[in-house]
Amino acid sequence: MKRHAIFILICFLISPIFSPAFAQAPAAATPKKECTPVPPPEDPKKSPSLQRNYQRRYEETAAFDKNCDGILQPDELKESTAAKFKAADLNKDGILQPGESQAMVDNFKKSGATEYGNLTDIKAQRLETRLKKIDANNDGTISAEEYDAYYYERYNKLDKDKDGSLNIKEYETDVESHKHRNKPNH
Repeated sequence: MKRHAIFILICFLISPIFSPAFAQAPAAATPKKECTPVPPPEDPKKSPSLQRNYQRRYEETAAFDKNCDGILQPDELKESTAAKFKAADLNKDGILQPGESQAMVDNFKKSGATEYGNLTDIKAQRLETRLKKIDANNDGTISAEEYDAYYYERYNKLDKDKDGSLNIKEYETDVESHKHRNKPNH
């Protein structure tokens, strides 16, 4: 009786292997799921500017969150960094030349004017300062390695629970830690 029950169980488990559906060609790879950014909860205690920063973080998370879990895993963080570097590397030589870095700042000023208003120049100066920090060897150019190292360090600092990934709360905390710098006289 035991053998008969085991035989039936094995047949049940392997029957899908021999079914006609299994013999069909494997399905094509599924495209990346499009994650819809969930708007951050409204908080009347937080300024409209901070709410917009939260929204940008949610959108950025959704853009690189392959599994739509609301958490940027290490591979997703690397992809995010690589995509940003690739977009900035206009001549595709793997190095951000001074002109390409300046183009980043100029593009930020143009696109940021609507969103940041009178804070656009302050934020553009911060971007210039960040680009100088990224150029670790001070040669006036930024290699992909320098760019990756800078953002790896930045993401590592944001990763408060040290699990190697960034959840939206950790990302929001970064926004909040810089809110004092969004005032024109600071």
